[in-house]
Amino acid sequence: SKMGNNSQSAILTAFVTGSKESIGKSTKETFRSSGAAHLLALSGLHLGIIYGLLSILLAPLGNSRAGSGVRGALICAICALYVLATGASASLVRAFLFVCYNELRRFFSTRNCPSSKVFASVLTIHLLFSPNSIGETGFQLSYLAVLGALTIYPALLKLYPVTKKGHDPLRSIWSAASMSIACQITTAGLVLRRF
Repeated sequence: SKMGNNSQSAILTAFVTGSKESIGKSTKETFRSSGAAHLLALSGLHLGIIYGLLSILLAPLGNSRAGSGVRGALICAICALYVLATGASASLVRAFLFVCYNELRRFFSTRNCPSSKVFASVLTIHLLFSPNSIGETGFQLSYLAVLGALTIYPALLKLYPVTKKGHDPLRSIWSAASMSIACQITTAGLVLRRF
């Protein structure tokens, strides 16, 4: 069925802000029945897309220390405004902390920190500012999914060896499937218990 401009506008608003009030009941049901209802809920992916766009738009500031500092400050400020304006869900706060960590790392050092230390640092900072969130399902699912991406995904990815022949589309498919499987493995127990 064809959607009117108002319906398309409402869907776009939901994608960007998470506000679903202006979406009609039939459109919500269509998303639900197609298994795509999660697209209307804000997640770390939304902030990741904004982060990527901001990085591209602000690239002309250069890689000098001053340019890097201004770019990082602008990115963190804009991302913070987005997180606050959209209700600061656990997954958005988590993604925001990772964005800030990455920008601080880029400014102060070129060394990469082990992902386990980054994960533990972000989790600790999040709990310091919002200790009650540890009991929230969204918080738990968000961090469990990241834990799967950091621990299980690399092992699954190694099951499909890298070939020396340029781009391998099957490996790209395996990479996406591995990420999904890894996140499902670490969140499955909680999903089964809660839902």
